[in-house]
Amino acid sequence: MCGGWRGVCRGASKRVVAVHCVLMSALVTATPEGQGLLGPVTRSPDTEMSESFSVFKTTLRAAAVSCDVARLERHVAPKVSVGYETADRGVVLRQICDGGRPWRSLRDALDLGVSRVDDAMIAPSAYALGDEDATTAVVVGRNVRIRVRPSVTAPVAGVASLERVRVDASHGFEISLFDDADEPDSPAAWALVTTSTGVTGYVYGRYLYTADRTRFVFEFVNGRWTLVAWAGGAG
Repeated sequence: MCGGWRGVCRGASKRVVAVHCVLMSALVTATPEGQGLLGPVTRSPDTEMSESFSVFKTTLRAAAVSCDVARLERHVAPKVSVGYETADRGVVLRQICDGGRPWRSLRDALDLGVSRVDDAMIAPSAYALGDEDATTAVVVGRNVRIRVRPSVTAPVAGVASLERVRVDASHGFEISLFDDADEPDSPAAWALVTTSTGVTGYVYGRYLYTADRTRFVFEFVNGRWTLVAWAGGAG
């Protein structure tokens, strides 16, 4: 029924069915251990795959933080889909990890949660709530402060929690700043947003997920999880 991860990763038009499936998967993975949406569940191969993915996720995140090319190569497919292109694993990883800097986009995507689409896992889950329109973003935290100016010292106009907001492009928000620093100190690191209730103000970019930020796809290949594709953002 779902269009598959390729449609989600590459931004298939009107991906209503795919988004529904990702959202349902996110709901299942968010339920307490040992229970599904309809009550207790029994162990299955899918459960074991999910448990092995948890171990894989921890290992991959550690490699991303240190940008250890040797370790990353063990968890990335020899040929990976980068947007609509296919690239050699080693070449891409050496470019991303130039200078040993953290692979922040992969680390952050894993931290924001993973959803299942068909037989693949996609990070982050928040991508499912996104929009093809670059003027829309998703607040990925709870009670995230909306400030009247792009500064942590500015008064708070309101809060937003796990919801879609409209981004005013006239402010010049640059999400790419977070590819090179964890907490960039620049007005451009803040987005001017408006919530569904009409609250307008600035939200710090680390708490927003936009359609152009990177999302990653993982598949269970030959008995182990592997990063097979990513799209959007700078990688």
